This record gives sequence, C-alpha cells and structure tokens, in this order.
Amino acid sequence: MKFILLMLIVAGNIYAQENAHRWKPLVIDGKEKVWYDQSMTDSIKGSKMTIWILQMHKPPLIEEGIKGEVYRSRTLYAINLKTAKYGILNVIYYDATDKEMYNFKYDIDGYPDNLKYTYPITEKSILFALIKELFNKPGEKTN
Repeated sequence: MKFILLMLIVAGNIYAQENAHRWKPLVIDGKEKVWYDQSMTDSIKGSKMTIWILQMHKPPLIEEGIKGEVYRSRTLYAINLKTAKYGILNVIYYDATDKEMYNFKYDIDGYPDNLKYTYPITEKSILFALIKELFNKPGEKTN
C-alpha cells in the first residue's frame, strides 16, 4: 500500500513539473503585455523549437466565431530558426475570469517543414522580440 501511495505521489510531481509554466515577461514596446514560458527554452536544441506565449488583451479581443470578449490568450508556436518561419500548434482563449473559452489545436507535427512553418517572422512581431531576447548576448547591439 505504501508503495502504491509513493508511486502516485511521484507520478503527480512529474505531471505537475511537466505542466508547470515559468512565465517571463517579454518587453516589446511597453504597451503589450506578453510573457513566454521560460521553462521551454531549456530544451532548445538545433534550429527548431516550440514555445508558449501568453498575451493579455486590453481592450479585449472580439473575434468572429468566438462568443464573448477575449482578455487573455495562450499560443503554442513551432519555430524554425533557420528559415525564420513559424507555425501555430495550439491557441487557447480566456474570458475576464480566466476561464477557458476556446481551445484550438492544430495537428501539424506530421507535416513537412514547408507546411508546418508557413508564416514569416517579421521584424516588429512578438516572435522576433522573443528570438532577439533569447539569442542576443548581453551587451550585444541589435538594430
């Protein structure tokens, strides 16, 4: 019985660690409220990565097909650093009380790279600011 209880505790701790986010603010222009999951940056290897971005929306977003106002969204991006393109794996919308409104999952993992990473990372985008923060060394100048 003690063994089963111990196994449940260990499994619960592993599950909590896998699903715990470490949100770090991403400073863009002082206007946008954006955070990224810093825990995902620990596993970046090579030229491809996935990362959650959390955004607060003031004023709230009003999207076609979504009933109600969106005050917060969380998006899981797949990024190809070599081609400077990205795809979207998951988007979750939340209302004013942080209740999940919609959860859209896009099953693009099995797609070839030209279909998985379809959107360019532009210079004034959140993902450009993220990449700049993650890969610029302290004291390094950027344009």
